[in-house]
Amino acid sequence: DADVLTSLGNLFAKSGRLDDAEGAYRRALHANPSRALPYANIAHLKTYTEAGDDASAIEDALAAAGLVDEDAIALNLTLGKIYDDVGEHDKAFAALEVGNSLKKRTTDYDIDAAEALMESAVQVFDQPLLDELRGNGSPSDGPIFVLGMPRSGTTLVEQILSSHSRVYGAGELNEMRELVWRHLAADANRQARCFVAGDITPGLLNKLGPSYAEAITRYAPDSPRVVDKMPWNFIYIGVITLALPNARIVHCIRDPVDTCLSCYMKIFNDAELNYSYDLNHLGRYFAAYSRLMDHWRRVLPGRMVELRYEALVAEQERETRGLLDACGLEWEDACLRFYKTERQVETASIMQVRQPIYDRAIQRWRHYEHHLGPLFAALGLSRDWA
Repeated sequence: DADVLTSLGNLFAKSGRLDDAEGAYRRALHANPSRALPYANIAHLKTYTEAGDDASAIEDALAAAGLVDEDAIALNLTLGKIYDDVGEHDKAFAALEVGNSLKKRTTDYDIDAAEALMESAVQVFDQPLLDELRGNGSPSDGPIFVLGMPRSGTTLVEQILSSHSRVYGAGELNEMRELVWRHLAADANRQARCFVAGDITPGLLNKLGPSYAEAITRYAPDSPRVVDKMPWNFIYIGVITLALPNARIVHCIRDPVDTCLSCYMKIFNDAELNYSYDLNHLGRYFAAYSRLMDHWRRVLPGRMVELRYEALVAEQERETRGLLDACGLEWEDACLRFYKTERQVETASIMQVRQPIYDRAIQRWRHYEHHLGPLFAALGLSRDWA
C-alpha cells in the first residue's frame, strides 16, 4: 500500500534512518507508479549530483492532465530543489516560482497584520514596562528557547543542544503563543493579535510563567532542560523575559538573503509561515523581524545569546562551547557529533542535522540574485550589499 509505505518512510526519515526512508518511498512508487509525490520526500533526503530519472518523472507528472494544485506545488518545489543541487539555477528558480505562486493562491496571509504585531511588541515592551514588571513569573531555569527566522539554523542548534545528556529537544512548541493569547485580558486584543500595555500585568506573568514551565515538563519529566525551538517565539521575548526570567534564549542569525531564499525553497505546514511564498512578503517580514530584534537588544542587553549560522559552520567547536556555556551546561563531546544523536526531527531540516556541518548553503543567494529584485527591495538592500 503506497500510503502505508510513505508513512513508514516518514517515520524512518524523522528518526534519521535516511536510507531506509528512501527505500520505503521507492517501494511506495513501485506500489503506485501514478503517484509522483514520494519523489518530493526522496529529494529532501539527499543531494543530487545529476537530475536523472527523478527529475524526469516529476516533469512528466507535472505535464500530465488533471494534476491538483497540492501535488503541483510539492512537485515544483521538489524539482527546484533537484535543479539547485545540480547547479541549474535558472531552471530551479523557474520551478520554485511556479510552486510558490500556486501555494500563495491557497493562502490569505495578511503581511500588514504580521508587521503590526511586531510593531506593537516594540511599542509595548519599552524600558519602563520591563523595569516595572521584573520579579514576576516563574523561577524555573528549565526552558531553553531557540528562536529566530525559519531556516536560520534553529533545528541545527536544537540538535546540538539535544545531544547533551541534560537536555531534551522538544521541537517546535506552540505553548508560548497559545498561553500568551489565552491569558491576555482583552478579547479584542486577542483577536487582533497585537500587544496592549495594559494587558501585561503581574497577574498575567504569574499565570503564564508557571503554566509554561509545567507544560514543557510533561515532554521530559526527568530532563533538567527542555528546548523549545519554535522560531517565531522571537515575537514573545518580552513576555519570556518577564514570565520566565531564568530561561535561556538563543537567537539564531543567518544572512538575510540566504534565510529568505531558503524559506522560498520550502513548503511549510504552518499557516504562520505563509509569508514565505511571496518574495515581497518575505522581505517585509524579515525587515520587521530585524527591527524587533534590534529593539530587544536595546531594552534587554545581554538577555540573549546570539549565534550566527556562518560562524557555527566556520568554527563549530568554538561556537558550540560558547553556546553550552551561555546555557549553563558543561562541555560534552557528543554536542560536536550531533548528527549521531538518535531522536525524532520533525522539521524541514531532517537531512541537514543527520550529517556533519557543511558550508554549501552559505551565499547560495548569489546564484539567484538576478531573480530576487522584489526581495532586495523589500529588505531595503541593493544587490551589491554584501
